[in-house]
Amino acid sequence: GPVIVRNNILVGNGYGGISAQDYGGRDLQQKVWIVHNTILENSNSGINVSSWRPERGNVIAFNAILPSSGTPPIRPASPVGTIIGNKTCNGSYFVNSTSAPYDLWPSSNSPLLDGAGTGTEAWRPVDDFMGAARGGAADVGAFERTSFVFDHLVGAKNPRPPRLSWKSLPPSAPTNLRLVYQRK
Repeated sequence: GPVIVRNNILVGNGYGGISAQDYGGRDLQQKVWIVHNTILENSNSGINVSSWRPERGNVIAFNAILPSSGTPPIRPASPVGTIIGNKTCNGSYFVNSTSAPYDLWPSSNSPLLDGAGTGTEAWRPVDDFMGAARGGAADVGAFERTSFVFDHLVGAKNPRPPRLSWKSLPPSAPTNLRLVYQRK
């Protein structure tokens, strides 16, 4: 470390969705931040970490994990560090998590919605996988459900959807204007 793994989609990997290992026993894992990822049907586990020690600034937070049958979402179950707000999911948490192309946007009644709340931690992203702003209470996982409609399907040889810039999206229509027409 330091390393940041955030706003990723990880589906069907052989060992685990995300792994942070202490290669060669060099004790270099510090400030490893694994946050706001959507992790689906990976073998072995959703997130694997090893040899994490206290006071290293390691974080696993607000990940949406749909593990393969019989596998844990996080291995070990209680690693050392800041471990907060990760959700073990089922298929109803997403629009389509059963076959490619996947639509891993949170469903309209998903427990992922607003599940990450607000905060000022340095590891919290300001946007999501698509570039949409995470304003107010953030959603758990890589996608923030917004009112913007865009193609966010992944898998089945689909290229990664184009990333939007939340800074370039059109502004919302004002809601408190009053039009006054004056005749001359």
